[in-house]
Amino acid sequence: MKSKILRLLLLPALAGAALAQQHQGQAFVRVTDLFTQGTTIIGVQSVNQGFAMDIGKKGAVFELFATDAWGQNLTLVDTKTVNVYTPQASLVLQSQDPYIRGDIASLSSVRRTRADRPFTLSVGISGFVSSGSNRMEYQTNRIRYSLATYCALESQPPGFAPAANPNIGNTSWSVVEAPDLNLAGEDPRYACGEHTFAIYWADPAFDAVGGGIFMAKCAIEVWPMSLATIEGLSEGRTYVDRLPTVTVDCRHLYPDSRTYARIYKGPRSNDAQADPIAGTERQFGEFYVSGELAPVVPQNYSVAIDDLSRHTPEDGVYTLEVVTHTPFARNGERLAHVTFEVDRIISTRGQLSTRE
Repeated sequence: MKSKILRLLLLPALAGAALAQQHQGQAFVRVTDLFTQGTTIIGVQSVNQGFAMDIGKKGAVFELFATDAWGQNLTLVDTKTVNVYTPQASLVLQSQDPYIRGDIASLSSVRRTRADRPFTLSVGISGFVSSGSNRMEYQTNRIRYSLATYCALESQPPGFAPAANPNIGNTSWSVVEAPDLNLAGEDPRYACGEHTFAIYWADPAFDAVGGGIFMAKCAIEVWPMSLATIEGLSEGRTYVDRLPTVTVDCRHLYPDSRTYARIYKGPRSNDAQADPIAGTERQFGEFYVSGELAPVVPQNYSVAIDDLSRHTPEDGVYTLEVVTHTPFARNGERLAHVTFEVDRIISTRGQLSTRE
């Protein structure tokens, strides 16, 4: 197949070699045919130089070399491997959390979700021509993280494994995935780990470059659901004196979250409105804290409330609850609650009776 492809392939690399040419250095391209293993040397005279040449049925490797101004210190500037055809592949992850870390174009992007929230994976392959010896593989990898450190467990094997029906051709489809229960241990609420997906182009023509090429790759981290406990108050109990010190303990708070304790009069209500109790609020992530380094893993915190009586000036039923806001519910989700009663009249009557 005859094609004027050299200019398109080497122009970015030639720009890097221009400095050597300006100082009377030399540059040339070595072309290796992947079928015959024959080589051709092409001298480079201009950054914008281009010409037609034959590309064998298995493709070719182009290597750009340049020397310094004295014609010494030969350096490999860039390498490109090109087939007569090149399939296109894409993997796109969509999460209810818009966060993304890394560069999509460099196959290193990572998204994130929570154990109870699904994500969507879209797969696209076009331009693939099967010759019997080449194939496109859909591969997956799942790594479980420690709930204590949020790091990969040492027992996890590295690398990818072919998915079910791994060999695929030209296709386009989307699927809604739930976080894998293999990441969860005994409780699916605390799934913690990473899903990675890849499309791999395997072809004997690539023996010179490792046997194949990752055409697309993406990953999504799965963090556990948050949990909170309230210690010091008992559900349904009546308190007649000063309320005790209460401890709020929170675990696995999402990296993009706002969490606090609040108290309001009356039984538990989904429509309750109350401000955070001073000193109990924690905010993580750029959505809530602008200009600060955002955490990339869940967070834990514990806080003591020793002035709860100040928030219950009247007798009656009260509810203390812990609320968290995340990308999945910016209006807040209840993590824990306790409903109790304050009745100071009972204490006062008891004191009057004793005096009599």
